[in-house]
Amino acid sequence: MLHGAEVNLTMKSPDPLKNLSIYEQRLSRRFLQTFKQLREMQAERRALEQEHLEELASITHAYSRQFVENMAPADFGFVCSKHSWQLYQKTRPHASPPQIQPSQGRLKPKSSLGGQAFRPAAAF
Repeated sequence: MLHGAEVNLTMKSPDPLKNLSIYEQRLSRRFLQTFKQLREMQAERRALEQEHLEELASITHAYSRQFVENMAPADFGFVCSKHSWQLYQKTRPHASPPQIQPSQGRLKPKSSLGGQAFRPAAAF
């Protein structure tokens, strides 16, 4: 969008339509670059969310079904919503649960980890 001073300069130039075309091309390129950057960021976010859902699914086999269904992944430092977690649980294939090693413990909320992302806590 041209502002007052730019409009005056454009109208006083020898070829105002040429200048308007140049401004429009610049704005269009800037928009396309920003849109491309947005799409890349969204793709990265989706990939990270999918990775976290898979990690969360592999960890939660040791917990009660009620706890797993009602937990909020963000409380444990995962980048996924409660809604996406519930959808993932409904749509993922139900494989046999992995064997939990004695060194793996219970889920701890992010607040108890000092703001760090979730990782299995040591056994109590």
